[in-house]
This record gives sequence, structure tokens and C-alpha cells, in this order.
Amino acid sequence: MRQAGEGLLSAVVGSARPVAVDAEAGTLTIAFPPDSAFNLRKADGKESREAVAGAIATVLGVSLRPVFTMLDRTEHEPEAAPVGEDDLFERFVAEFDAEIVIDEEPEQPEQAEERIEETS
Repeated sequence: MRQAGEGLLSAVVGSARPVAVDAEAGTLTIAFPPDSAFNLRKADGKESREAVAGAIATVLGVSLRPVFTMLDRTEHEPEAAPVGEDDLFERFVAEFDAEIVIDEEPEQPEQAEERIEETS
């Protein structure tokens, strides 16, 4: 939607998630978190619904009419715990199939000065 010039709408539905598909009725139910009533109202406007339906058809290749709803507080997923630096590093290595390369120990300032003097 962002690429189609619908940046604001993209931000509005960014926190929503698909929760059900009814193939017989041709609908895709999209739920917003409990604290997103404003976003739900914005997405439920006629022009917004048409834009979302177009995006769904583009992505899925099937025409589905979006139906917007609000998640109950009990259905809403809890916020994820903050990720530690080590966990983030491990995930980065795993995601990018990276290899950890450890440099030699850093030079001491005195050694660096000696090398500078030798080259002068």
C-alpha cells in the first residue's frame, strides 16, 4: 500500500493482523489491537476498505473483502520482552548465516607508536 501512495493507510493498518478467512463469503477478517480504535475507524472507511481490498488482491491474487474488527484484551498478544544485545547478535548471525571473525588482540598504544617511529 505504501508503494501505491497509501502511506497513511499503511501506517493505520500496520498494527492489525489477519485473523480469519471465509472463502464462501469472500472475506478476510483483519483485527486491530485493543488500543487501536482510531486506526480501525480510519481503515473502515469506504476508500480505505477499497485500497486494502486492492492490496489483498495484489498480494494474494484473490479478491477478498476486508472486514475489520477489534481484538479483545485477552486475545491481544502480550508485548515481547526486550531483546538483549547477545540475543540480537545471535539472531543476526543465524539470519544472515554469518561467520564470527575474531581479530587479533588490539595493539597497545606503545606498540603502535613504535611502528610509526620505525616507518619514519
